[in-house]
Amino acid sequence: MAPVKLYGMTMSWNVTRCVAALEEAGVEYDVVPIDFGAGEHKTPDHLARNVRMLTAFSLQCPPYMLLL
Repeated sequence: MAPVKLYGMTMSWNVTRCVAALEEAGVEYDVVPIDFGAGEHKTPDHLARNVRMLTAFSLQCPPYMLLL
């Protein structure tokens, strides 16, 4: 299991930018696809990960990665 999980649509610009930054930093990560069309971003499981309901969030990300 990678230390960083990135949740979102794999083809979105925001996820692509995060992937580029993670690759450049050499950080191991997993992309967990979220289907916004199906409403997966509003499920209780996903909302429990993102209690502040912000677009970008991290579960185990180092503080410097939160500045992206």
